[in-house]
Amino acid sequence: MIKKLIIIGILSMLLVAMSPSLSAEQINSNNGAILVITQEDGGLVVKNIGDEPAHNVVWSVEVTASIVFFGLPKAGVVTVLDPGQSSPIKTGFVFGLGAATETRTASADNAETFVDSDNFILLGFFKIGL
Repeated sequence: MIKKLIIIGILSMLLVAMSPSLSAEQINSNNGAILVITQEDGGLVVKNIGDEPAHNVVWSVEVTASIVFFGLPKAGVVTVLDPGQSSPIKTGFVFGLGAATETRTASADNAETFVDSDNFILLGFFKIGL
């Protein structure tokens, strides 16, 4: 009886060891639409770094500060953003004073919401990073 259990255990281990396993590339090969907002060529862009087109991409950029005289928030919509494609975000100028936070968000019908933020000091038009 014990010999049979040992043989069954050895055969089971051999079958598991010989079965094909997925590599990390195969697991991550179909990510769907993945949105990010990054700096490119001196400005902000919303970019699809996934494997599928992103539909109805909604982006926004908002600055909260002690005093904001004019500027953000800004928002926009991109109907379709293909894999690897980016779309420029036109935010314009911000003029204010004090500690500030810039929050950037992007979402789509078929992608998770991307949220990122930075803290800085706003002195007129100038951002001084913290």
